[in-house]
Amino acid sequence: MKLDNPSVRVLETVLNPGQKEQVHSHPACVIYVISGGKVRSHMADGKSVDGELKTGAAIYREPITHWTENIGTSPIHLIITELKDRK
Repeated sequence: MKLDNPSVRVLETVLNPGQKEQVHSHPACVIYVISGGKVRSHMADGKSVDGELKTGAAIYREPITHWTENIGTSPIHLIITELKDRK
């Protein structure tokens, strides 16, 4: 974890080729792709979708429960900034 305060939580993650995450959840977040690659995202309802994360991309994502696997040949390196509810 890079930062955790009342407004945001910033995480850095690397997913190596063939590596799979455990099921987890994120609130709304912004993802910055340091090094991209091919991923398969598995949703809580059992559906999955293949995609590619492009190096240098910034992506906004609504809250999600999922797990991801690296189906490419290179490590995927991300910075994830989770947005906290400030009510």
